[in-house]
Amino acid sequence: MESRLLVILFLASAFLTMAVREVNYALFAMFVTAVVVYSQRILGADASESGGDRLAETVLGVAIAFVVLGHPDLTDGTA
Repeated sequence: MESRLLVILFLASAFLTMAVREVNYALFAMFVTAVVVYSQRILGADASESGGDRLAETVLGVAIAFVVLGHPDLTDGTA
């Protein structure tokens, strides 16, 4: 029963990810995170471990973006 619910949640999140992609980036990011966590959970990973990994990856990505946007030699100056 749990695996069936996870598959339904995974598919709903995947659909909603594509549905909101052009409309709202925050919702897009939330649904991408849900897809990643549900897919890892379906494959047998612990949900809290999957969520923690995704959070760490997101924070790392934000830090890289701030470094790149804050360094004038790495951008063309229009950022």
